[in-house]
Amino acid sequence: MERDSRETFGSRFGLVATMIGVAVGLGNVWRFPYMVGEFDGAPFVAFYLLAVVLIGVPALMAEWTLGRHTRRGPVGAFASAGLPFGRALGWIFFVGVTAATGYYSNALGWVLYHALAGLLSGVGIEIDAAAILPPDEGFSLRSFLLQCVCTGAVLLACAVVLRRGLRGGIEKASRFIVPPLLGGLLILIVRSLTLPGADEGLRWYLGAFDPGALTPPVMLGALGQAIFSLSLGGTFMVVYGSYLNRGDPLRGNAVFTAGGDLCAGLLAGLAIFPAVFAFGLEPASGPGLLFVTLPEVFGQIPAGAVFGTLFFLALFGGAYLSDVAALEVLVAGVTDNTGIGRSRAVTLTTVVVFAFALPPMINMNVFMPWDLTFGSGFQTLGALLSVVAVGWALDRSEVLRQLAAGEDGPRGRRVPTLWLYYWLRFVIPAAILAVGAWWLARDVLGNPGGDPPSAARATLAIEEVSVLPMDGERVLPGVTALIGDGRVLAVQPSAEADVPDGAVRVDGRGRFLIPGLNDMHVHFGEESALGRFLATGVTGVRILSGGPHTLGFRDRVRSGELAGPDIHTAGPIIEGLPPPEFAAVIDTAGRAIVRGGLPGHRRRGSVAVRGAANGSTARRWTRCCGRPQGADPRPRAYFVQIATTPHRELGPVNSAGSDAAPLYTSRPAMSTVGHMSASPSSLMRMPSR
Repeated sequence: MERDSRETFGSRFGLVATMIGVAVGLGNVWRFPYMVGEFDGAPFVAFYLLAVVLIGVPALMAEWTLGRHTRRGPVGAFASAGLPFGRALGWIFFVGVTAATGYYSNALGWVLYHALAGLLSGVGIEIDAAAILPPDEGFSLRSFLLQCVCTGAVLLACAVVLRRGLRGGIEKASRFIVPPLLGGLLILIVRSLTLPGADEGLRWYLGAFDPGALTPPVMLGALGQAIFSLSLGGTFMVVYGSYLNRGDPLRGNAVFTAGGDLCAGLLAGLAIFPAVFAFGLEPASGPGLLFVTLPEVFGQIPAGAVFGTLFFLALFGGAYLSDVAALEVLVAGVTDNTGIGRSRAVTLTTVVVFAFALPPMINMNVFMPWDLTFGSGFQTLGALLSVVAVGWALDRSEVLRQLAAGEDGPRGRRVPTLWLYYWLRFVIPAAILAVGAWWLARDVLGNPGGDPPSAARATLAIEEVSVLPMDGERVLPGVTALIGDGRVLAVQPSAEADVPDGAVRVDGRGRFLIPGLNDMHVHFGEESALGRFLATGVTGVRILSGGPHTLGFRDRVRSGELAGPDIHTAGPIIEGLPPPEFAAVIDTAGRAIVRGGLPGHRRRGSVAVRGAANGSTARRWTRCCGRPQGADPRPRAYFVQIATTPHRELGPVNSAGSDAAPLYTSRPAMSTVGHMSASPSSLMRMPSR
């Protein structure tokens, strides 16, 4: 029997707004856009729409059914439904949600800090928004302390709402935040779509659909995003299902919730991708799309600080409601299974979540596996077990009663739900299992195609060769290197090597094998140089003064038309008068006017931008900008250009040739410095970083 003493929603609008608030968050505005970028746009979006309708909506109804029937969160719901080991599984998911809420609150703290940076920029105070992001490796005390402060502020704000309960806190906050969130996204869409060149991004996002691009990884990625975005996973929606009234229609509310969630994701894409393409940036920049690429966009449009602040505030609002929902799962778990009251439970869970938030603050090598385990893994498993509990453990008549509640059809007849029951029982578990298998193959085993690397795919075997692995002063004598798919698949003792049939065998006795060399600073303009690189063992080059001809070489090598090394090329050197092709035009105030400047480099495929920092160049820059000869010779406009360019996308390179060079070649934005000549005393003055 259902327990009717539990607090329920006060209105349908409050119910739907709360459910949309639970679902809409970083999963929509952060994860959805970068997943679209990673999986090449329109094909992913098309299948995502299908997955939300066919899988997401029924699975959401199943989790609400489980929660409303048992009037419990995951700790009690699985056991009450009759699932074997249900209580133990519930506590496992309780711990998983605690750990996941910790890292999610960290990411929400990043959003808060970016919004704060935008607000301060509007009043002339500049702070480095990226300073809060954890380093890729190692430890940054500044980043750690900033994260502690912002994550603590986020959790305290959540605790204030949670103490007020469902109707007075969560429902009221959702009704207040969700409409402005959607309105803010609409304003950003209008600004993004009115940028010159935005139509290219719009076509890529919604119009350029190629059925041949609808590959299994794309389809499974879209299905996984649907599960992630709707907050399925046997936790959030089970708890919120326990707050539903007995007569609340599951089907209609699930459609409204999924529709709002879907609109938020699609609107976020409309706000982001037209602007990204308008400035020639990379849509497939992964998780950094939100925190690295978008700030660059806002830095290059009029009133960018205002729009950037609006974006991050809207994102914070949606993500905040998701964080409240996560904490509510934990509060419900404590109050349902202990004698602790709600107020004390809120305090306890807030403190525990903050403790769980500390490890992911260290660096990305901790954060990403944390997300992988407690986000993707636990969420997929929880969604599967919820559907299994409803489809296989609960009594069928009770499930049908729950699904049909409030769904009277014409003349009082109940809407048929038997087909939906069997869809939940068979089809959705199979789909979620497919997502789980893909997640294991892609993220755990580390191969996106779901096909683990195997020596059986080798097409070339170099036998009895001495390998210098270049990881220390050692030699591996008498081994066989198996090569295929453009990579070394295995290095094995020749006596044990399993060379597949059909592989080309090369006798390597008396020879040495080393990894291909990369020449990081080259200049050439003739096709014949490509063969010379290969002949001397160079399989990768970085050209630091390129143009259309070097881009042409690169494309022809990658297509197989030419034999040559892998080419990474910068555009032409940006240095004053006259502006070379692709270069930035610099005005008298030292600002960079983007007319085919850095975005132009990136759009054409360049991977770096180079500025010369020697004395003669600095003097030419001074003349270009209209400054007297005694002015600061540093090329300000160059650094204006690179200041908002993420070095992972378009790495600034400086060529220095004077003792003045350390003044600006040591800027944090510099990724490398080429052939710098400076006295030891000048090098000593360079700041450490």
